[in-house]
Amino acid sequence: MKYKIGNIVCLNDGRSVYIFSIDEKKKKYQVMDTNAGNNGDLFMVSEDEIFMLLT
Repeated sequence: MKYKIGNIVCLNDGRSVYIFSIDEKKKKYQVMDTNAGNNGDLFMVSEDEIFMLLT
């Protein structure tokens, strides 16, 4: 897996998300939207949905 827990990445759709945990078996990242209006919703993304590393 390319990214680590604690990284903030930009998704292909423009959202910035914080990587909360990693599911190695499914090759998915559990992320939390950094936009305060989304109440910290958690969801899963695959590596091909990530555009770039922000921090």
